[in-house]
Amino acid sequence: MQLWAQTNAANTASTKAYESGLAATRAGDLVKAQSELENAVKLNPGNADMQFVLGQVLLQRGDYDGAVTHTQAAVRLKPGIPSGHLVLGRSEEHTSELQSLR
Repeated sequence: MQLWAQTNAANTASTKAYESGLAATRAGDLVKAQSELENAVKLNPGNADMQFVLGQVLLQRGDYDGAVTHTQAAVRLKPGIPSGHLVLGRSEEHTSELQSLR
């Protein structure tokens, strides 16, 4: 029973962080969005939607390596995730461009 309570508490906390991250994203506060979404993913790494939204925020913030990592995780967890491969392609494209400039 104690393990269930801990798991339920982690799921509740991750959902709250995810919702806060979504709200921050809509408000244009990508720094707060990233922080909240990173917390959500830390608490619930198996949630494809959380991984995907974090990947999108990281892409918008210019963290292309992070965007690739989290978008790949989302696509691996949920292969049919809408726009998953598109965001992954954009992230990888930016990463390749940066590597060619180095």
